[in-house]
Amino acid sequence: MRVIEEEEKELTPEEAMQMYAAQKQKPAGKLLDKALLPSRGAFYPNDIYVTPFTGMDLKDITNITDANPNGVIYKILSRRITGIDVTDILTNDKLWFLYYIRDITYDGKPIKIKCTCPHCGTQFVQEYTFDKLNVTHYDNKLPSKQLKMPNGDMIEFTFPTIGTETQITRLKNNSALIEPIDDQFMLLASYVKSVNGKTQDLWSVYNYVRNLDAPAFCFIIHKLDEFSFICDRTATFTCPCGEEVQTIIELDQNFFIPKLF
Repeated sequence: MRVIEEEEKELTPEEAMQMYAAQKQKPAGKLLDKALLPSRGAFYPNDIYVTPFTGMDLKDITNITDANPNGVIYKILSRRITGIDVTDILTNDKLWFLYYIRDITYDGKPIKIKCTCPHCGTQFVQEYTFDKLNVTHYDNKLPSKQLKMPNGDMIEFTFPTIGTETQITRLKNNSALIEPIDDQFMLLASYVKSVNGKTQDLWSVYNYVRNLDAPAFCFIIHKLDEFSFICDRTATFTCPCGEEVQTIIELDQNFFIPKLF
């Protein structure tokens, strides 16, 4: 049997330039399987690529203070994620992205979590891996129409984003405020897209929600529960005494800068 070897085709200058341009435009990083996200990527039409943390990211992490935590996290996410503007990342996906980027940065190295048993007082260290992350997915789809509340108003829901969080921070820092913003009312307001067919600014929706009667308030809470999705920061372990211990996966320096050697 004769094997006929094909001659390697020589590219023309135009073809070579096109190939170079295509390679240059290809996003860097790992193509994300959007179905893994709490939102299952339902609100992100484009491909998303993610790259590992860099030394610059870790340096910025060490400079986090109580006054600027979100700003630093947003900056790092904007560097590590392409295919979506950081302000369009859903709030309920944000934490998952941080866990995922850490996982690909350190090749799946576990997070070491210090626990204290509330039953017997024993202190112990447990390892926690990304695959154990407790994620509730967006499987019950949000209605694409207005819903009628008990008070007769028509309401349409949305999901808050990092951009929404930025708006909330600006409102909280407004020196003209007479009284502090209530976080629970503001959280509910961030899920409201329109009232009676009118899209309003966040401050107006906040005041609307704050003045709702009890039946309408309950309606919003229970409706949002039907469509909730989240990445839970809580981890559950078993103490040597046999009791279950729940603890928070802290986004501290041990999380971002683990001891590898």
